Amino acid sequence: MFTQKLRRPAALAAAVVTVAALALTACGGQTSSSGEAGPATGKVTLWMYPVIKDETASKKFWQDTEAQFEAANPGIDLTIELQTFDKRDAQISAALAAGSGPDVVLITPDQAATYRNVRGLLPVGDAVSKDKKSFYPNTLDAATFDGELFGVPLFQNINTTAYNTKVFKDALP
Repeated sequence: MFTQKLRRPAALAAAVVTVAALALTACGGQTSSSGEAGPATGKVTLWMYPVIKDETASKKFWQDTEAQFEAANPGIDLTIELQTFDKRDAQISAALAAGSGPDVVLITPDQAATYRNVRGLLPVGDAVSKDKKSFYPNTLDAATFDGELFGVPLFQNINTTAYNTKVFKDALP
């Protein structure tokens, strides 16, 4: 499913597929008379936050992603609602408190810890168990609380430091 080599747009689309599938795990599919689960069906709402700077490109990307997901999963009605970062914590907290809001939402590990503590998240370890080796262990550790996995890595950032060399030269004796 995920690998460390995915590029940003592909990773985002894969994330949508993954999180929608995780949400549908709870919805379940139809069960045949033999007891075998059929394809998942139902509606899933995803709140997504800006990850593509250009607003027009972002809207098009997510509309295309939604359409592709629904084409590949005909029993699923996926709705991707683009949100803004301002007041994000308050918005998600209010939705959790009211028992409303999305089925799936993009959050960070620190937010996962908070929302888990108010019983706003369910563990996802079983849903990704066969793909766990595709992730760096430390990225899974960041979303693991009390031995249960509550998130799936999406971004892997590389940071660097920029500094003013004149300040350092001036500070040296």
